[in-house]
Amino acid sequence: MKSNGLELYAAIEDMLDFSEAIDTLYSAHRKMLRKLDVKAVLDIGCGSGAFGMSLVDDGYDVFGIDVSEKMVENSKKAGLKAEHINLCELSGSYDAATAVFDVLNYMDENELSKFFGCVRNVLKKDGYFLADVNSFYGFDEVAQGVIAIEKEDRYAVLEAEFDGKELITDMKLFTRENSGLYKREEGSIIQYYHDKKSMQKLSGMKIVEMVEIGLYGEKPDKYLYVFKNA
Repeated sequence: MKSNGLELYAAIEDMLDFSEAIDTLYSAHRKMLRKLDVKAVLDIGCGSGAFGMSLVDDGYDVFGIDVSEKMVENSKKAGLKAEHINLCELSGSYDAATAVFDVLNYMDENELSKFFGCVRNVLKKDGYFLADVNSFYGFDEVAQGVIAIEKEDRYAVLEAEFDGKELITDMKLFTRENSGLYKREEGSIIQYYHDKKSMQKLSGMKIVEMVEIGLYGEKPDKYLYVFKNA
């Protein structure tokens, strides 16, 4: 059966061993936030809640949102204040907002332009927005390929292909049921490559810093952008 791509990815996320890379990425965001004079933080695309809770432990007042109901459930189980709501429907005013681990790459230019407008609306004047995006190298050399994972009664296959602009990942999940037969689910997710020039144009904010991050080697496969809502 066909599944929503993001919901299917949420269902297999715990099978993927990205722990070391994620720790490195979380640390880069947290290090940057420590340099800024902020207290109230909105975590956009809060996922499992792990990053948001790490900020709570650092003393920040954190609220998480995600378009995936499953991810919001996971965040709440982790102890994070979170809600299943679209960013553009959110009210409130925050010192900073974060979008960690590919959130911006899931939007094309039209979606990203609207997204940035909604980010500006929830940020205080001179507030900051921190987001990481995949580099061209990250898509072309790191993300492409096939991954097969087996965990207990589940077996998943992910196949990713990059055409220079879009990374399309096809996913299949097989889950053993009580009958001994396997239920098959399929879905796809698309990620889009965005360079610095397009990020500056679409954001409507000033890029005050850009940090190179190498999660899987010495070459930067990600960039951490810091925008200021002047």
